[in-house]
Amino acid sequence: MKKVLLLFFLLALPLWAGESDQESLWLTSLEAAKEQLADSDKTILLYFSGSDWCRPCIQLKKKVLESEAFKAYAAENLAMVLLDFPAKKKNKLSDEQTAYNEKMAERFNEKGAFPLVVLLNKDEEILSTYSGYREESPEDYINTIKEAIK
Repeated sequence: MKKVLLLFFLLALPLWAGESDQESLWLTSLEAAKEQLADSDKTILLYFSGSDWCRPCIQLKKKVLESEAFKAYAAENLAMVLLDFPAKKKNKLSDEQTAYNEKMAERFNEKGAFPLVVLLNKDEEILSTYSGYREESPEDYINTIKEAIK
């Protein structure tokens, strides 16, 4: 029995590690992103998402943000902040995170667009915004970001 459990653990470990690699790219506050930028030339990416109800948000995440190409680019060039607004009770965020996300939406997403990607510099000045998802490939999305931060 111990061998079976050990084997299960060893086989599952890469899956868990992959999840935490993906999750580690995303921060939950602008302040954390700015800390990450202290000694780098990275750009801040704010991602306003309705992760469990917004079809374009789900597609953008699946087809672009979770792609290996985008993750590699983001790791080198972006400090990414996820500002999620889930609708389902099971995905509810903490009261503090919900309040923070709402405060950020008042500041950077006044129209309530989903998905919305906002690129900021270190001084929190808006470089560009992208509303919606138009079936761009990860490479096209990366190129759009590169153009905005030149």
